[in-house]
Amino acid sequence: MTHRVVRDPAAPWVAHVATVELTAASSPETVLSQDRLAGVEPLTSMTRRAGAVLGINGDYFLPSGRPVHLHANDGQLVQTPTVLGRAFGLDATGTRWSMGHPDVRGTVTALAGSTRAALTRTNSGGPTGGALAGWTAAG
Repeated sequence: MTHRVVRDPAAPWVAHVATVELTAASSPETVLSQDRLAGVEPLTSMTRRAGAVLGINGDYFLPSGRPVHLHANDGQLVQTPTVLGRAFGLDATGTRWSMGHPDVRGTVTALAGSTRAALTRTNSGGPTGGALAGWTAAG
């Protein structure tokens, strides 16, 4: 990884440009503020807590600190999006990426296995229009 700082004396901003070679050995990780869905924490603190050499702010958040968009970690859905937006993802090896509007679908099956219902949201908002919302320990 290389890091470069770009300053323009005529502009009120400073840009930090990180170049990462995705084929090099690395282990990209997703970190939530305060290790939970609802929380606010400075990116520098999150990066330090994770023992990372680079931190990138990945999403906007609601006043509660919850991410606005889809959030998944290690192949597990943590939260469905609260607004339509693009999602960035890496494969399990951390070398292939994708970006686009997620199409998240799920079903819930009753214990007896005979009743199925569409799950429209996970750890995000509540049921709307008779639909079912699911909550896990993460939410």
